[in-house]
Amino acid sequence: MIDRLLRVCWIFILLAGGCVSPPASLHIQTKTPQLTSEPAPTLENLSPTETNQPTAVATTFSKPTAEQPIISISPTPTLIPALFSGCEQSVCYTPFKGILKLPVPQGDNQNVEPSYRYGTTQNGERIPHEGVEFYALFGSPVLAAQDGVVLYAGNDEKNQWGRFTNFYGNLIIVKHTLSTFSQPVFTLYAHLSEILVNTGDSVQAGEKIGEVGASGSAMGSHLHFEVRLDQSGLQNIQNPELFLELKNNSNKKTGILVGRVFSEFTSQTSQILVIQKIENGTLQTNQALYLETYAANIPSNAQLNENFVISNLPAGQYRISTFIEERFFESYIFIEENTLTFINLNLEE
Repeated sequence: MIDRLLRVCWIFILLAGGCVSPPASLHIQTKTPQLTSEPAPTLENLSPTETNQPTAVATTFSKPTAEQPIISISPTPTLIPALFSGCEQSVCYTPFKGILKLPVPQGDNQNVEPSYRYGTTQNGERIPHEGVEFYALFGSPVLAAQDGVVLYAGNDEKNQWGRFTNFYGNLIIVKHTLSTFSQPVFTLYAHLSEILVNTGDSVQAGEKIGEVGASGSAMGSHLHFEVRLDQSGLQNIQNPELFLELKNNSNKKTGILVGRVFSEFTSQTSQILVIQKIENGTLQTNQALYLETYAANIPSNAQLNENFVISNLPAGQYRISTFIEERFFESYIFIEENTLTFINLNLEE
């Protein structure tokens, strides 16, 4: 209970821009997350990919004071080569292009549900999430994310593909052999109302393979989407946002934020981050994104060693902040079009 009260207190502090006075007309918009019904057993057989903690972290955090303004950072970040094997600096930038198409068509909801991203628990209220959700109307099209061969099409009443049987309901698993990966990539589409392919079928990217439903443990119609790397087992899950293409268009330029928070506290519990945009040198206190770091035993990407991801952030400057053990931490980053921004947040310094 004390921990929950502390979380509530620091969220109000962060929304107000730390110790920077907010406008008198500040109005905080809140959103009640839409929940899906997933049972909550203990995850026994899921082991994280073994990776090493970053060794050369130089992130500087400063506690704001009433006299400290939000200062724009003028230098343009220098891109480092693509497919970098981890980031040992405070912040790294690299070009990004997702290898998978979005599994829902244009005109439907193509946004990953922000309240229950990969590896998160809705602040301890849910089991750690092995994939991402796309909310859609019952019967909406489900599309193959890339060319491939259907490894499995059916239900999981007897075949256990998740934590237990009848978890995903009607599902499809597609195996993709991609030139950019030495390992096969598997995509999983779950809670379907209709399956339109058979095991062994070849499919093409963008082909309709099923329809959105609410089968298995789902409550309400939505598409549950997963990515598994190398093998099709549950222990091989990866964050789908690291693989999906960005939603860029002429009116909106976006990038992807990836990072790692590490301290003696985050090894066992998730940390809540607050992400706020800076426009014309002013922190937008009436707009905030809340992001939970991965739960314990959730696999990270072997190259990135990340524990949080948020894709399709509009290009611009942002403040990332959090509060732990009565200490306030903040850092500033840029998001650029078709660029992966990686940040190391060391809460032990």
